[in-house]
Amino acid sequence: MTLAENVHPRERGSPMAVTVPEEISLVDLARLLLRRRFWILGGWTAGLVVSVIYALLLVPQYTFTTPIELGALGPEQRVASSRGARNEVLESLLPRAKRAFMAQQNLHTMPFSVSVPGNEDSRFLMLTTQAPMELQERVEEFHQQLYKALRQSHDQRLSMLKQHSNARLNALREAVKESQQRLNTLVGISEEVTREARVNNSHSGDLALLLKLNQFQLSDRVMVTEASIQQLRRDLMEEQARRDWMHPTRTGEFAVASLSPVGASRSLVVVLGLLVSAMVGLLVGLVVEFMARVQEAPMPEQLLLAGTDPEQCKGKSAMGS
Repeated sequence: MTLAENVHPRERGSPMAVTVPEEISLVDLARLLLRRRFWILGGWTAGLVVSVIYALLLVPQYTFTTPIELGALGPEQRVASSRGARNEVLESLLPRAKRAFMAQQNLHTMPFSVSVPGNEDSRFLMLTTQAPMELQERVEEFHQQLYKALRQSHDQRLSMLKQHSNARLNALREAVKESQQRLNTLVGISEEVTREARVNNSHSGDLALLLKLNQFQLSDRVMVTEASIQQLRRDLMEEQARRDWMHPTRTGEFAVASLSPVGASRSLVVVLGLLVSAMVGLLVGLVVEFMARVQEAPMPEQLLLAGTDPEQCKGKSAMGS
């Protein structure tokens, strides 16, 4: 292997100039590794043992999910948007639920955390928790408490809107009933005017004309009333359909566990530990070799006392190596 040579500036042109290699050959590297093999193996073994112990102590984490369907006010309207419900849970309901749960379970800290991923266009809100399988019952209980708090908040809004919808339905029904009664009255009057017009058809032209005019006016009012009744019935049907669409915030199941653990597995931890331990062992060997070279190298003060130029000594030591 070709080595680059570097001659110290103070010794250029001198017959005693020495060449100092700037690169180490593969043979020298192999000798170094063999010489420090026990340190390298020791560092590798220590790192491997640590990784194996960590893998054995690693508890598999599962994802527990509770899907919550937000309450509906109509086909395209919700009690709250997914983003609004998420902000309400994170900023208001979750801290209170945590305090109540820790007091109930006599805990100082929460054994798990809850995340609420939100999608603005979705009608579902997800409560997600990562925890060991042994904590599934606690996770389920906490999700139930959080869901009840959210539903109670949404039920208050839904109850007010239901009352408003019921009042509107009653008002529309009363309006249809009154309009129908008015229509029946107008139809009766119109029929009576028509009979009078037929009876008095042979009388003076002014009376007949007046009866005809009254008949036209009544017919027009009947048509307007019928159109009003049809519009009221359409509004009533739309409001009834909207009322039928209303439903509270609901869910079917709590803390559904994922099929397999999430995160790093034990085998992955061991494999990564093998790689990292190899690098650690190599680094330990190089550090030990460096420290040994530093200890073997003479100090400049010792060279001066012995009457030897430190630069020449460096050149000689390089030639000897």
